[in-house]
Amino acid sequence: MVSGENPGPSAPETTRGKVTKESRVKQLERLLLTVRVIAKGRDTVTADEVFAELRAKGHDTSQLGKNAPIPRVRVHVQGKLSESTRAWLSQNGHDLDNIDKSEQRACEAAVRDAADKKNESVRADVRLLLHDLEFQILSKGEKTRMLEIKAEEHGRRREQRQKDANKNHYVENMKAIFDVLSELDIDVNSREFNPVVLNARPKQLKERIEILRQLGFVDIAKLLTTAPHTFVTTKIESGEVGRTLEYLKEHGFGVSSVEGKFVCVSLHLEKRIKPRFAVMKDLVEKPKLRHLMTSAAVFNAFLRKKRHEKEMRETEHERYEAAASAALHAAAAESLPSRASSNKTGKRGVYAQPNGFQAVKNGNNLGFFKTMEEAELCYNRYVEAEIASIDEMARLEVEKLGLVLEESRTSSSGFKGVSGPRKKANEKPYMAVIKVGGKNMTLGYFATAFSAAVAYAKKRMELEPLPLPPASGEEGQRFLDQAHAQGLRLITSSASQTGYLGVTKRCGCITKPYEAKLGRSEEKPSLGCYSTPEEAAIALAEHYAQKRKERMEKQTELCALIKTNAMERDKRMPKPTRKRARSRDGEGKPIPKKKPVQPFYDKELTNPAHEAFPMMKDAAEWAGLKGDSTIGRSCKDGTVAGRHPDTRHHVFWKRLDPVVVEKPEATTERIASMKKDRLISVLEELGQPAAEYTTVFTMRKRLLQLLEENSDLLSRFRR
Repeated sequence: MVSGENPGPSAPETTRGKVTKESRVKQLERLLLTVRVIAKGRDTVTADEVFAELRAKGHDTSQLGKNAPIPRVRVHVQGKLSESTRAWLSQNGHDLDNIDKSEQRACEAAVRDAADKKNESVRADVRLLLHDLEFQILSKGEKTRMLEIKAEEHGRRREQRQKDANKNHYVENMKAIFDVLSELDIDVNSREFNPVVLNARPKQLKERIEILRQLGFVDIAKLLTTAPHTFVTTKIESGEVGRTLEYLKEHGFGVSSVEGKFVCVSLHLEKRIKPRFAVMKDLVEKPKLRHLMTSAAVFNAFLRKKRHEKEMRETEHERYEAAASAALHAAAAESLPSRASSNKTGKRGVYAQPNGFQAVKNGNNLGFFKTMEEAELCYNRYVEAEIASIDEMARLEVEKLGLVLEESRTSSSGFKGVSGPRKKANEKPYMAVIKVGGKNMTLGYFATAFSAAVAYAKKRMELEPLPLPPASGEEGQRFLDQAHAQGLRLITSSASQTGYLGVTKRCGCITKPYEAKLGRSEEKPSLGCYSTPEEAAIALAEHYAQKRKERMEKQTELCALIKTNAMERDKRMPKPTRKRARSRDGEGKPIPKKKPVQPFYDKELTNPAHEAFPMMKDAAEWAGLKGDSTIGRSCKDGTVAGRHPDTRHHVFWKRLDPVVVEKPEATTERIASMKKDRLISVLEELGQPAAEYTTVFTMRKRLLQLLEENSDLLSRFRR
């Protein structure tokens, strides 16, 4: 019986909270006293006698048989008298037949008699009957008062009926339990009788006894006296006894041997029986049923073993905690971000394995670790090293091409033309966009803001500047010659009225009509007013040249920081290990492919029907077969397998010698795994412009040709 369920016909006497030991003992005393009173006279004893005996011994009977079912009775039925009223009238000499025949005089006499004897319930019931028969008309208030009087009496009688029903329900349940015990010839008056078995319900007790008989138990009466606490739980119905018997049979015990120690069956299989068998197995001792009891030798050995295992686990747990704490401190010192994911571990690139955790990046195994924090640290180091290498490649382009990156106060990335980071982007969160011909042109997505800014600067440098507008006069030509002599680059714009970016003409101004305006990100909006647009353009060019010089100084510091960061990240970058195919004879040997097959028209395999197929899958498709297993049997047994698709003749199959493919060298394999960015940088370092090669395949092919021509370059591609 599960915890929380009523254990028997009567709920245990408890206060609010946990059941105390004294209340359980008192409950068993009450059950034993009840069944012994019933044993004195099974058919003659009444519920009142049983309850009187219990009260005489000091037991509380108010909660026994609680909530027993009783028939529901209506308070008032129109045109009829209640059973209690009819009983009172019969006892006081009234003729019920005349009242049933609705005689007015008999009813009025009953009303007067009830009023004289002060029985308001009977008087109200009879008056309501006269009202229903229209012999006497009651007002609405009088009728309501009569119904209230009758309802009060009905409530009192219902309480009494409930008490009587509770008594009968409790006694009948105990009689049913007594009958079950009597069938097994169990003497409840014996000193050996244990009252714990009385906690079971009669129906459950019968079902449990039947289950035990089906399992092979013979002396059920002895079981009830040796292990009665088994019968107040649901272990028998739930199959706990059956599973325990099966487990004991596997260790050489039968039902007959278990029956003598039935208390062993009542123990928990998973919590006590199996662990103790494991202890006995470790001690190289023959299992015995007495060892399942509280045997001091076996139990102490079990405790010693468990204590030792616990100490080992605690030591290992402390070691794991120290490793996890060190990994967290290292991540904080290196400023590594935590990357969340929707996988089971909640960390990107970290996967749970049977013996720990594995860090994986793009199919590359970064290592196995005992704690999730160590695997996360390894993955983040690898990712940050990749990001640092991307920034390092961008830095080399900046130094080589002399690019100047444009900063922006309004952009979240800090660079002009670079937006991001995007929330849902994992690998490349930054996007570079440039405006060409009045339209936005996307340059791609990048892993870092610096690389995106470099792409923006390269594209801006590739765009051809617009030609200078014609001079506004002799003075304007003089300013153009001055700008050319100083090496200033005037910025033109097709959208500007003057032809120069940032130079606007003020209406109504005669002396200095041209104003040099700056962008919204600048501290001051204007550089002043000038007489010619060329003079205003020169002022803007000088301002932007000064800004460019300041950006170059900041950019130099940024590039130095990127270079240092890339070197540090590369030192801590974990080296991925890839699984490579190996032959049975060892590494470096040629790896054979599957043996090819060829079809023939004759069983002697002399007349070929087609050329050989390198794979049996292709051969099965050619022969119109659903699978290649039939071709395998044909090669082994010489049976027919499929038809020629054109001639429709049956064909036989022969397995040819395997085709051996030499394993590629390490250098070739490494070049084949290079990506486009890496190939471009390597070719440019070797003096080969990457713009001449349009695809990755041509880049790899050209790099292999260079290695064949110059053997000195092989050293840089060794592993």
